[in-house]
Amino acid sequence: ACDNALSNIRSKGLTVLFHIAQFRTSFCDMSPANATQRGVPVCADADFEDLWGQLVTRYGPGTAYNIVYFELGNEPDLVPQWNTDPAGFARVFAVASNKIKSTNLNAKVVLGGLALSKPSEKQWAQTFLQDSANPPLAKMDIFICVLIYKSPY
Repeated sequence: ACDNALSNIRSKGLTVLFHIAQFRTSFCDMSPANATQRGVPVCADADFEDLWGQLVTRYGPGTAYNIVYFELGNEPDLVPQWNTDPAGFARVFAVASNKIKSTNLNAKVVLGGLALSKPSEKQWAQTFLQDSANPPLAKMDIFICVLIYKSPY
């Protein structure tokens, strides 16, 4: 179903951004016994890399679908979205972005939007962006910041 939808969208001349919102898959153990304080999934890196490699190989630049942009995460600084710590997300982001880039040099990595609406989210983002073990700024091509507007109406 996804392939047909993508073919239809591409035939209309639209650009597609492939977005993976959360990495809670069969190879990620979300059980409390295997998670850090805020619940970062414990993933087998080889399986996680394999997922991204398959996605980019099937849908990436130069394929029939020619998807260039791969967005990782969605507001990872929000506890309801991810419930993860900055270092844990930096590690997962590095694994995915490294595999995307090594699979196809023309693929672009997009950081899923940061909410930055509360001081705790701003601190989370700052810690994540300054992670020295897995520096995310060196691994992304596009940065998205989400503006959360509260209407007075």
